[in-house]
Amino acid sequence: MKKLFLFSMLAFSLLSVSMVLNAQNIVVNGDLESWTAGEPDGWTKAENISQETTLVHGGSSSAKHTSESSTKDFQQILSGIQEGTEYTISYWYYDNDPSARTRLWCYWRSGTNTLPDNEEILRPSTYSEDIDAWQEFNVTLTAPATADGFQFEVRVYNQEGNIGGSVFYDDFEFNGDVVINPEPSNYPTAFAAMANGLAIDLSWTDATGANLPSKYIILAGTSPSLPMPVDGTPISDDTDLSDGSGALNVAYGLEEASFGNLDANTTYYFSIYPYSNAGPNIDYKTDGTAPTANDITANLVIIESENFDDSWGNWTTISVVGDEVWDRDNTYGIGNTPCARMNGYNGGPVDNDDWLISPALNLDNYYNETLEFFNAKNYEGPDMECKISTDYDGGGDPYSANWTSVPYTLTPGNWTWTSSGIIDLSGYSGTAVYIAFQYTSNTSESATWEVDDIMIAGEEDAVIDPEPSNYPTAFEANAIGTSIMLSWDDATGTQLPDAYIIFAGTTSSLPTPADGTPVPNDTDLSDGSGALNVVYGLEEAMFSGLEQGSTYYFAIYPYTNNGVNIDFKTDGVAPTTNALVPITPEPTNYPMDFEAIASISGISLTWTDASGAQLPDAYIIYAGLDVSLPVPVDGTPVVDDLDLSDGTGAINIVFGVQETSFAGLDPETTYYFSIYPYTNSGALIDFKMMELLQQLKLQHLNLQLSSLKTSMKVWGGWTTISITGPQVWDRDNTYGINNTPCAKMSGYAGGAVENEDWLISPQLNLTNFSDVVLTFFNAMSYDGDVLQLKVSTDYSGSGDPNALPLGQQCLSICLPVSLHGQKVAKLI
Repeated sequence: MKKLFLFSMLAFSLLSVSMVLNAQNIVVNGDLESWTAGEPDGWTKAENISQETTLVHGGSSSAKHTSESSTKDFQQILSGIQEGTEYTISYWYYDNDPSARTRLWCYWRSGTNTLPDNEEILRPSTYSEDIDAWQEFNVTLTAPATADGFQFEVRVYNQEGNIGGSVFYDDFEFNGDVVINPEPSNYPTAFAAMANGLAIDLSWTDATGANLPSKYIILAGTSPSLPMPVDGTPISDDTDLSDGSGALNVAYGLEEASFGNLDANTTYYFSIYPYSNAGPNIDYKTDGTAPTANDITANLVIIESENFDDSWGNWTTISVVGDEVWDRDNTYGIGNTPCARMNGYNGGPVDNDDWLISPALNLDNYYNETLEFFNAKNYEGPDMECKISTDYDGGGDPYSANWTSVPYTLTPGNWTWTSSGIIDLSGYSGTAVYIAFQYTSNTSESATWEVDDIMIAGEEDAVIDPEPSNYPTAFEANAIGTSIMLSWDDATGTQLPDAYIIFAGTTSSLPTPADGTPVPNDTDLSDGSGALNVVYGLEEAMFSGLEQGSTYYFAIYPYTNNGVNIDFKTDGVAPTTNALVPITPEPTNYPMDFEAIASISGISLTWTDASGAQLPDAYIIYAGLDVSLPVPVDGTPVVDDLDLSDGTGAINIVFGVQETSFAGLDPETTYYFSIYPYTNSGALIDFKMMELLQQLKLQHLNLQLSSLKTSMKVWGGWTTISITGPQVWDRDNTYGINNTPCAKMSGYAGGAVENEDWLISPQLNLTNFSDVVLTFFNAMSYDGDVLQLKVSTDYSGSGDPNALPLGQQCLSICLPVSLHGQKVAKLI
């Protein structure tokens, strides 16, 4: 028993090292604030999802889910779930569209398998109903036995056949204890890449060791310089390498992956990193050297392609049995484009035998030919067959020829578009080979089948051009602001280049390209170097965002071909050039008419922009409680500081704006301001400081109106006096500006009642000020005498205001007011 006890303690110790429980929301980008190229970051599946920035529940964006003829999913797979632990699952949705409805469709997961638990809650039979408000789904559940993950999914459906409507989602949360595992011990081994036509298949042997990974991230690109993942930052799947880069997450244990739709005759590079956990807890293994692999795609040529968007193209439809025929549907193809469609239903299932046949294909000019297409179906009926013939005559009865059925990946139904997979046609040859899709139905059942995006391709021997004969000439660099424009005359000679590589840097020691190694674009020269590929015939290029006062150097090399066949001209001397990015001189003049205007809540500043030979890029405005404001120093930028509670502040304003403001200021306080124009930025910033600036002194008149608006208990220093009538000035707690309290007077009590009531300010000392202004907001409703604004210089501060000269000076603001608005009176 003692030995068993020691073993149990050891097992517990090991467990405590390898696993940590941590309560948190593990939905990645659950608030839907992060989007890349129109896709929400971190989500596993986002069908018909787009970013919404107007109708949101929290933050600045939500997800808009648009209905179609078939169900569309929005899904994220969560990991690190602990069986027997309680989790709170919640999200917000908005459905007020008669053409869309939504519901939750979630599963607990054990590895890659879904679990049936909590079906009524997680996969309800009811749908959302139209309500003009955000609604919340919120439930707390216990993870069932063997659960280690959760499939968080919502779906959108058409409503009664109406499509194109939208529902909205925001603020997804899955809160509870999650398992946090340590970084994987090792990398996978035997990482290899093998080209398969326009795809590259990857394989490896899973990582071993004390800490196994939960998944791998595979990074891909057309450059060997691939990025390195960062702990805490998940990388979304991106299998489209048309922009030169991509990524794919693969579960541990799968040991294979593939990237398709690649460019022909192009080298692609790959690296693989194991990781544990997910979301903000994701932990990549990045020490040591990650495995890498590369391969070059085939030199494929498209032999025939058709998407039926505009017509049948070169394809032929033949009806052997039945009145129904192949038709083009304009709505339900991939991406709501047209497609080919066949339906053998006419008031009920009927007998049909219909063919959709390609044009004659000459396969003798190619090798390793392939076929790929997309198919969809609904309803029950015989499967559509894909067939190939080498002796069809191209126009008659298809049964007059021999046809071989070609297996392909069939759609699961429910209008789900599915790729056929890459079908190998390399075993067929001839100058008139035909591909056909045969549809059949009978009196018992008739499915509807759709076909779209057909592509037949084959390889050709790559045409490799020799090295370019000559360099371009007249290579020049000209600085324009913080950019440098490059120009040249195209190379001439027997062999013209396909393109040029331009190297750029802050030193004259620029690299020389190497044949067989493409150079990726890098237009950011902040690290002192970069490169840019430019096609032959353009004769110009530009690098922007350069540092003023720095000299940049450039070299240009022509090349032919691409990928591993790229061939640079490097013999002789490549053309070079350089240019200095100039430093803009100090502004010529200060701005004019610099003024400040106080309001209840702050001070607004205005000015007229500086003029002269050198205009400023921007201004720095200093603010403070002391007339001795700072003076800027050349080469030292000033950071914005709009909080004057500490007595000082500053703000940068770009040239051309001519106004700004400071808010949240103390009442009855003098603030001082100064303005300096400047050019350039960073260490090269150049302020105009050669003349004495006018300082502006301003009394911030609050008049205690802020107390009137915000105090819930007192009138501040203001006094209410009733001369006639039982009604008096009152404070309304609801209908002030932004639903805050305000002063309110009504002479109505079951009818109009005679009233005279005054609301009088505390005593104001205006002796030390000039050009004093008063601002306030007013509102009214119903008919009656106009509210009057009056001023007195000898009222005692109490008593009947009619017994004193008050009221002898009615300001110009004594006008009828029927709308909310701000009125300004100048007190002379």
